[in-house]
Amino acid sequence: VVAQKEVSFSTSDGNSSEGIDPEDPPFLGCEEIAKLPVLSKIGCGCVSCAFLSKWGNRTVVIKRLSNKWGKCDRRHSINLFRNQAAWGVFAGAYRISHPSLLKVYGVCSGVEHDEEPVEMVNGTVRVASRSAQDRNKAEKNSTTVVVEYIPGGSIYLPRLSLLPLVRKFHLVLHIAELLQFLSVEKSPSRPGSPYIMCDFKAMQFSLHGNDSIKLVDVDMIVPMGLSKHYHVLPPKIKNQHSWIGGRIFTQFRCRLNTICPMECLFGYKKDMSEYICQPFSPEETAQGYGRCPGVGTKATTYMFASNFLRGFLETHEVRPALASLITRSTAWDESDRPEIPELLQALREILAEELRDPSPYVDYGVEPEDPSIFDTFLKKGDSLANFTLGRKVGCNCVGCGYLSQWQGRAVELWRQQGKYQYAKSSCRAGMTEQYFRNTVEVANIRIVHPHMQILFGSSLSGRPAFVAEHFPDAVPFALFPNSSSAEILGMPMPPELRPLSEALPGSSFTFKLRTVARVSHLLKYLSVLSVDRPGSPYLLCDFHPDRFVMVRNASIPKMIALGGIIPLSVTVKVQAFPPRVNRNPIHMRGRVWYQRHCDQVNSSVCEMAGCLEGFRAEMSEFQCRPDGRCPGISVGANVFAFGRNFLRPLLWSHPTQRGASFEALRDLEAQCTSWEEVKRPTVDHVVYRLTQLLRAERPGSKPGPG
Repeated sequence: VVAQKEVSFSTSDGNSSEGIDPEDPPFLGCEEIAKLPVLSKIGCGCVSCAFLSKWGNRTVVIKRLSNKWGKCDRRHSINLFRNQAAWGVFAGAYRISHPSLLKVYGVCSGVEHDEEPVEMVNGTVRVASRSAQDRNKAEKNSTTVVVEYIPGGSIYLPRLSLLPLVRKFHLVLHIAELLQFLSVEKSPSRPGSPYIMCDFKAMQFSLHGNDSIKLVDVDMIVPMGLSKHYHVLPPKIKNQHSWIGGRIFTQFRCRLNTICPMECLFGYKKDMSEYICQPFSPEETAQGYGRCPGVGTKATTYMFASNFLRGFLETHEVRPALASLITRSTAWDESDRPEIPELLQALREILAEELRDPSPYVDYGVEPEDPSIFDTFLKKGDSLANFTLGRKVGCNCVGCGYLSQWQGRAVELWRQQGKYQYAKSSCRAGMTEQYFRNTVEVANIRIVHPHMQILFGSSLSGRPAFVAEHFPDAVPFALFPNSSSAEILGMPMPPELRPLSEALPGSSFTFKLRTVARVSHLLKYLSVLSVDRPGSPYLLCDFHPDRFVMVRNASIPKMIALGGIIPLSVTVKVQAFPPRVNRNPIHMRGRVWYQRHCDQVNSSVCEMAGCLEGFRAEMSEFQCRPDGRCPGISVGANVFAFGRNFLRPLLWSHPTQRGASFEALRDLEAQCTSWEEVKRPTVDHVVYRLTQLLRAERPGSKPGPG
C-alpha cells in the first residue's frame, strides 16, 4: 500500500455529510508539505519520528519513517508507516472525521517529486528506467504525513484509575462511540467499512482537554471489506488476506485446535474463540487440519471490554450491572459477546444510573504525591554505570541496594551479588540469581501501581541491576493475630504467619482491614489481562506479607519483592520465570506448566518449579489428572495465596471473633482457600466483598449495593 501524492478518487456519495468536518482545511500536497518549517523534534519510536511544525495558525506534527534499528523490526515498522500514510490519504479524500479520531492534514509519498535518474546511451542523455526496488526505497525514505498536534502524550491507565468514576465513564463512552463509527457502521462514503483496529490499547490514545480522548495511532485500522481505495494489511502478512462475509483472515488452513497465525489483536489470541482452528471438511479433519474462522466485529467488543472497561472502570465491583457487562463482553465464545451498539447502549444506561445514584467511595489507597512518577523511566542514554553509589540500603539473598540520586529524587540501585558473596552466605545461588533477573525483567514491563514499589529501569549488561523507588520511612508489614484466634477457628497457625514485627502495636482492626483491602486492589491489577502490561495477567509466586513494607507514617502498604511476578502469556518483552526455572514453562490458555506429564494420578505430584510449593497439598492445581497430565496454574492461585497469606491472619486478628463482619470475613477466607480452583471467587468479587466489609466497619457509612 503506497500513499500517492495526489488523490484522484472521490466519495461515492457526494451529498453525504457523514464523518465530514466542514471546518477542516484543504488537504496538503507535496509542495505545501515541503514548505512547512521543522521547529523541533518531538521524539522517535519504532515506526515514525515526529517533528513540531506550524501551518498558518495551526500547530501540526510532521511524521517521517523512523530510522531506529536494534530492537525494532524494520519490515514491521515500514509496513505500519505505509498503513499510516494510506489511512491519511484515504481519510483526506473522503473527509472522514470523528471527534475522537486524529486529523490528518496531508500526505506526500515523495516518489513523484524525486529527481528522475538519467543515463548516457550512444551519446544521448535520457531518463533511466527505475526499478521497483528503487521506487520502493524512495517512497520509504521520503513519505511524510502531517497530522494535528495533541499535547500531553499517550494516556496511562494507572493514572486514569485515580479519576472520578463519572469522568472515566465519559472517556470510555467516547472510545465506544469511536469504535462504533469504525467497526460497526458501514457506509458507501467509507470504502472497505466497517474497519477493525488490529492493535488496540490505551497507549494509542491521548487525552484532549478535560473530557475528550483521541486515537492518535492509526496505522492498524484495517478494512473488513475489500476496497481498491483503502486496502491495508497487518504487518508480516503476505497471503492471509481473504475477506468473506464481513470477516478477515478466513479459510486459512491450520492444524486443528491450534492458534491461528493471524497478526491481528496482539495479546488476545489465547482468550478468543476466533483464533482456534476449527473443522472445515471431513477430508481435512481426517488429516488433522481445519480452517481459521477469521475475525469479525465482535473481536472489537472483547478487546474494548478487556483493555478499557477493566482498566478504566476499576470500581466496577460496586456496580453489578457493569461487572455483568464486562463478563459477557470478555467471553471466550464469540457468540456470547454483545455487539458494540448493544455494549454502548448498556454503558449509557449504567452511566445514567451512576448519575442518579452515585457509587459509594472505594478506598484504593492513596494517590502518589507526584503524579508525574507514572511517566518517569530510565531512557536509553541513562546508563546505570553513571549512577553514584551512596550508603548501602541493605543486602539479602537477591542482591545489595545502594542509595543514589536520579532526576532530583532519591532512588535505590540494586545490584546482583557476585559469586564470592553467594559463597559467603547461606543463599542458594541458582534460585536467587533467577529471582533477581526476574526483577530486572519486571522493571522492563513498566507497570506502576500505588501499592507496588516503582522500578524506574534496569540493565542486564554486565552485572544485572535495577533502579527502584526509595522509601526512607519504611517499616515491616505486620498483621497481629490474637492468641485465642487459632483455637476458635480450629486451625493451626503456621510459623510464617506469626507476627512479623511489632512496628504497629496500636493498629485497629479497621486499619488492618483497610490495609488488606488495599493489597486486594494490587492483586486485581496484576491478575487481569491488559495489553498495556506485556505478558499479563501475572502469576504471583511470592505473594506474602513479608514481601511488603508500610510507608508514609506506616499507613500505606507497598510490595517491594517483585521477582515472583510471572507472566501467564508468552511475550518477547518480558521473560520472567519462577525461581529454579531456566527455560520457558509451557504457556497455554492463560496457564503455565499446562499439560505436563505426571505419573501418579490423583496425587499432588505436579511440579511448579517452586511456585507456591508450600501449598501443594491445599490446591487442586498440583494434583495429577486422570489423563496423566498436570492442570497447570493460573490467576486462581493468586486468589488462594491472598486468602491464605492475608485474609487468614486478618481473620485471626478480629477483635471479637463473632458477629456479622467476622462471619462474612470467615466465609470469604474459606472461599478463597478452597482446594478446588473452580470454587474460588474471582478477583473482582474479592475486592467487592472487602469493600463492603470496610464500609460496614466505618460508623455512619452507607451499605453497599447488592
